[in-house]
Amino acid sequence: MKVAGLDAEVILMTLLGAAMGDKKLSDKDAAQLLLKLYEENVDNFGPLIRAFPKVAKRASKDLAPFCAGLLALASGVMEDAGIRAASEKFNKARAENRMKFIDVYMTVGFTRQEAMAILLQDIAKAPSTSSLKTSTFTNRKDN
Repeated sequence: MKVAGLDAEVILMTLLGAAMGDKKLSDKDAAQLLLKLYEENVDNFGPLIRAFPKVAKRASKDLAPFCAGLLALASGVMEDAGIRAASEKFNKARAENRMKFIDVYMTVGFTRQEAMAILLQDIAKAPSTSSLKTSTFTNRKDN
């Protein structure tokens, strides 16, 4: 899809039309439109995003039913047999990988206990995906 030259209103109407089922939009086209909308309006979005915490407390009661619905959706997805199987496969691979680290530490002279302690330290220091932060809005001068 050609997104050059489209203004925010056209992009929003296109996305809304796709959401309402009036227009067909591929995943790639939707991503291009959202990215263009974001990139061209990031300076406008920044103040809104930074103001959100101030509105959150007042809006929480109104949003609670919506959030409950999202949690129900997430729970349903997590209970899916396919998701559980994929999660188990991922966890097994992660455990096997960690075991290999212990073996490597031991081959260079650490005891099993020392290798386990180093591995636990490494795991504790590793950032979780939820703790990773982007600097798009936090490093701005108008913060």
